[in-house]
Amino acid sequence: MRFTANFYTRITGALVLAYAGYRFGTLHSATPPTDTQHWATSLLVLCGAGMGLVLTHYLTLYPFRRLKRRVQTMTAIELMTTTLGLVGGLLIGVLLTIPLSHLPWIFGVYLPIIAAILAAYLGLVAASARKDDLEALLMPKRAMAHGQRTLLDTSVIIDGRIVDVIHTGFIYGTLVVPRFVLQEVQQLADSHDDLTRAKGKRGLDMLQALQADPAITVEISDLDLPMVHEVDDKLLALARSEGVGLLTNDGNLERVGTLQKLRILNLNALADAVRTPFLTGDQLRITIRSEGREREQGVGFLHDGTMVVVEDARHLVGKELPVVVTRLYTTQTGRIVFAQIAGAGRGLNSKQLSEG
Repeated sequence: MRFTANFYTRITGALVLAYAGYRFGTLHSATPPTDTQHWATSLLVLCGAGMGLVLTHYLTLYPFRRLKRRVQTMTAIELMTTTLGLVGGLLIGVLLTIPLSHLPWIFGVYLPIIAAILAAYLGLVAASARKDDLEALLMPKRAMAHGQRTLLDTSVIIDGRIVDVIHTGFIYGTLVVPRFVLQEVQQLADSHDDLTRAKGKRGLDMLQALQADPAITVEISDLDLPMVHEVDDKLLALARSEGVGLLTNDGNLERVGTLQKLRILNLNALADAVRTPFLTGDQLRITIRSEGREREQGVGFLHDGTMVVVEDARHLVGKELPVVVTRLYTTQTGRIVFAQIAGAGRGLNSKQLSEG
């Protein structure tokens, strides 16, 4: 028969608590002890043994195994900061035991122990809460490379461009997706509206693509503010309290966050910044892809996706032609260029335009 560590732990606990019950039962017994005292001592021994068999492994093996698994999954910097917090807390606890040990009665016996345990626990909590700061202090180069954390808004997740933007290296570090944002994306994916459901499913696909990429770190966080109900308000409050940036496509959210002196990153602003600048009078060559809405307009697109609306070009769909920029119009979703056909005032016909 093979005995496990669980069995030996239970037996040891039973013997220890049985002996403790015996010592407690005979502490103030008469000499010789009476029959009642014999029965009471025997009952205490049996209770101690039973409690040892039932509870010892819960109080010893299970916490030890959980601690072992936790240590095995911790990174080196997490283990280092945790150890520093524990040692610092214990040092403070030892200093507190000196005055506390001079207290009268049982206070001088138990309070130093309680203070040491409490100080060690507080040291662990403080080290865990300020892990990033300790990492920046101990390993500044690593912290600069990996310490940046950025919250993702729902609008960015369902937009679909986030994967390509991350691959360019303009945004780096850990991407933090709060669980309440993930729930909002899931609600969109479960919507009865086809367009909304498609956006939600695209957002979930984007998150899966980000998690599958080994070069990208995605953290699904339980950070939440139960007292705040609106998702946008929660994101702004978390960005402020955690000291992290917020990546969004929502122009109104960007403006509110900027007023609060938060670091707000807007993908649309990034897209506008890298688009080719145009001025009134610039000439372009555009292929008319589709018909416009008004005044015989034709619609084409630049290589960066900018829409170009060309006047009197509805009948030239599929043709490439030179155009002249007449005005620019900026919206929350991007920029629209309005143009007219180059040389239209000189009466060029459709064949000449397509050949030009």
